[in-house]
Amino acid sequence: MAGRLTELTGINPFTVNQEMMTEKSSTRYENPYYKMVDVRQPSLFVNENGEIFAGPFWDKPRFDARLFHSRTNLIYGRADWLFLDGKRKPYQLKPEIVKMTPCLVLAYYENEDIENAVPADVIEITSKQSPNTLVLYPGNYKILIKDTQGNTDQKLISIK
Repeated sequence: MAGRLTELTGINPFTVNQEMMTEKSSTRYENPYYKMVDVRQPSLFVNENGEIFAGPFWDKPRFDARLFHSRTNLIYGRADWLFLDGKRKPYQLKPEIVKMTPCLVLAYYENEDIENAVPADVIEITSKQSPNTLVLYPGNYKILIKDTQGNTDQKLISIK
């Protein structure tokens, strides 16, 4: 896309590759550079000359920078990065809210039309023992619970 933008406008945009330096399903599929570092937040690496790492030095980089992502750790069964450094809060669903499993639990902002809105969070609960934590900004939400038979239930919750 950046190449097309340059062709059409003459603008050479700053480009960042975010897919290569991230964890994969197995470490055997991970980039060797990614395996060499342990970052705790998205990171760019800069050498002593102030040049941003964009790829192997022997290869002409196709990007201006490669962003390194931290490995995912689970908190309440959810990826740590979902919490946005504490800006979003965990909300564990009580058993009396989730009466039917398996089900999907969708959280919508209270004032949104759930027929047209994108959920603020979605989780699948496959059994009563499944992780059951939504990760949401403080506020009021409508929770929609859908089972495999098409049955639905709605609840209102508040996140402090």
